Amino acid sequence: IEGFELAKDYWVRIKGKPEMYRSLQGNMVNYIKSYLERQRLPQAIELGRKLEREGYKVILFSEHKAGRTELFKLLQEPDEYWGKKISNIMPPLPDVVEEFQKAFGGDLANFSGKQSAMRDEEKDLFNNGEKKHIYASYAAGGVGVSLHDTSIGGKHPRAAIYLGPPWSGVMLDQAIGRPWRFGTNSAVSAYYLLSNSRNEV
Repeated sequence: IEGFELAKDYWVRIKGKPEMYRSLQGNMVNYIKSYLERQRLPQAIELGRKLEREGYKVILFSEHKAGRTELFKLLQEPDEYWGKKISNIMPPLPDVVEEFQKAFGGDLANFSGKQSAMRDEEKDLFNNGEKKHIYASYAAGGVGVSLHDTSIGGKHPRAAIYLGPPWSGVMLDQAIGRPWRFGTNSAVSAYYLLSNSRNEV
């Protein structure tokens, strides 16, 4: 928040561009949401491993996947002006896919980014049982994607881990339905990783 206040001071007071304030506010909320999701990565990884040991195939959902660079664009110019003070005080945001790939290696399918044959192949590797985990961004994997178990006798139960809810309640409702669709043959469990911190008054 302090970093965004410095950026606001630069754009509004120093550069005389008050119209930048609204963009900064939106950027700040996205940054904080991304930061909170990334604080849950160690718990998601630990839970994913536990569920794998219990026989589940694991789906990992998050809203944003990229690191800090993407969310830092509006802050670059103010950061230069303030002698890198903003980048020094703002916590880093690890890349979600990279962190999951470090943890699960070749067992992680990546269903994020723009539609492509490679993305579809990753989904097929998960559905065919060749990969035990799949990462899906809400944008890519939240709507119209089949991630449910269609094996005879329900041999591959699914567990979905949500690092945080998306901005859209409809998107959350859709994402909940990816492992639980018509024709599923096995149990489905859903895990929501939430903060236990209290609101500051």
